Amino acid sequence: MIDTAGGITHPGILSCLASAGHFSQIVISDGNFPASVRRGPHTEVFYLGWRKGSPTVTEILGVILPLARIQKVTMMQPLDGAASTPVHDEIQQLAGPSLPVQLRDRWAFYELAESATTAGIIVTGDDRRFANVIVEMAPVL
Repeated sequence: MIDTAGGITHPGILSCLASAGHFSQIVISDGNFPASVRRGPHTEVFYLGWRKGSPTVTEILGVILPLARIQKVTMMQPLDGAASTPVHDEIQQLAGPSLPVQLRDRWAFYELAESATTAGIIVTGDDRRFANVIVEMAPVL
């Protein structure tokens, strides 16, 4: 086992984060996200959900945010049009006040996940509804 920055030891995820350039996207999804059919042509999929509820999207996001340069966060909006859910509040808190966070409806979120700029999808075991987030990489200065 290696000891790496941020505590991430998964070699595929480390490689994906390291190779994702400016405007590349990483999807961190709940366990219900249809990653096998909602992925871009260059997207690697990493299945981390080893049991219902674990790990959560916010656990993964909390490790990635301090490690990678992120310029924007996109969340999946609930179908009923609600502005946020408890998981959205957690994501917003992790993002902090300086990182832009936007909501996209389910189908627009899927289209974004399927784009050619999506480098990876990390599928968690999170069982909370609409616990899906896309982080967009910023340039390294």
